[in-house]
Amino acid sequence: MEYTYQGSVANKALELLGKEIGMFVERREKDVTVAVCAAIDRPPEETREQWLARRSRELGIITTTALVAGNGRGNR
Repeated sequence: MEYTYQGSVANKALELLGKEIGMFVERREKDVTVAVCAAIDRPPEETREQWLARRSRELGIITTTALVAGNGRGNR
């Protein structure tokens, strides 16, 4: 017989030991739902028009939205 190292078996054993001693905290679906709802319920930091104007400036694109949002100055 020849010894072969099987890393996946060792990793699984360590994972099971860690779970047994409470090293890992399993997340519940409710916790994830609360975090998502908190992110969705907060008001946006900028309006759609402000975002479009900012992205247009960042990309160097002049659009009609950028002209309107920038009062016709082209937002450069």
